[in-house]
Amino acid sequence: MNVYIMILSQSCEVPIHPLTPVTLLDSICWTISEPVSSASIYMDSSWSEDADEQQSTTYFDADGDGKDRDQSADNLSRPLRESERSEVIFKNHFFTILFPLDRFGELGPFSRTFFSNGGFTREQVLDHIYNFYQENMSTDEINVALHTDSRHADRLRSLYASAECAERGFVVAFKRIDFLGSRRSFEALKRLSRENNSNVYELVIRA
Repeated sequence: MNVYIMILSQSCEVPIHPLTPVTLLDSICWTISEPVSSASIYMDSSWSEDADEQQSTTYFDADGDGKDRDQSADNLSRPLRESERSEVIFKNHFFTILFPLDRFGELGPFSRTFFSNGGFTREQVLDHIYNFYQENMSTDEINVALHTDSRHADRLRSLYASAECAERGFVVAFKRIDFLGSRRSFEALKRLSRENNSNVYELVIRA
């Protein structure tokens, strides 16, 4: 007696994990507290060592606020074209951003995962970063910030201890960007894992 075995195959979608770059958006010049429309792109893909040496000599930042370097960057960048804004730069459906700890330890680190069926455009990624820092801090975030040793914490404590705040019983709203300090210049997004299909990236910012 012959036994026939029928193998029924069911069609199913197998998730595809495309290769992911080590860095993203490292050619973008942008202050993350400003709208995404203000973002520009460096005309050269990278800063040469000669250019760095020239900037360190010519654009000495006496106040340490990064303004002179930003002004020099303006001369080396141009506004993003519409085609560059809408270009898909990350083809994975899921994209996780690790937002860094601020210099005073008041804010972060945080991670947030985003989903987009068609991948992520350059503008979408920048929008996610901008919107995150424009959000109000949660109650837990404020409680952490209250117990840190910084001028922001002093300001928070004075507001929460004020008679007006106690009488009315309202919670003071603070945007995350207000606690970020001077580190607002976008550097890049760097992949955390050595795996070449990882979707977790760390946001790198500088003063």
